[in-house]
This record gives sequence, C-alpha cells and structure tokens, in this order.
Amino acid sequence: MGGLPVWLRNFEKNKSDDWATPDTVSHRRLHRHNYEVWVSTSLRTKVNKLDFINALRGVKIKIKNHMMPASVMMRKNANWDGKS
Repeated sequence: MGGLPVWLRNFEKNKSDDWATPDTVSHRRLHRHNYEVWVSTSLRTKVNKLDFINALRGVKIKIKNHMMPASVMMRKNANWDGKS
C-alpha cells in the first residue's frame, strides 16, 4: 500500500511508549461503533483498488491529524450516517 501504517497504542496509559503518534487517540478509545460506521462509509463506494487504497490513506491521515468527524468519538449512535 505504500507509506507507513498508522500504529495506535492500545491504551492511554501507554502514551509514553508511543514515539510515532503521541497525540493520536488510543486504539481502544477509537475503535467503537461510530468509528466502524465512519470507516465503512468512507470505503463503501470504492469500486477499484486504487480508489479504495486512496480512501484508506485518507482515513489514516484523518486519524493522525485529528480530522475525523466529531461523532466518531461520541457515544454509540445507531442512526449516525458516518458522514458528518
């Protein structure tokens, strides 16, 4: 896929071990229902490999730079469309 992957520490308590992305949210805090909705919505309509890879890179950049929709970090919302 090219480039380095995003490594997210598992727990906030391990922040001191995260030399690559110290300001990024921990995996456990991020990987919840709204996150999964956002990622799947971001990748859903990509029909070819290049579009999919580029969309995945976009997700990576948004995670690293705190540019995710605010709803990603909110409580579970079964009605959220993953877009705003």
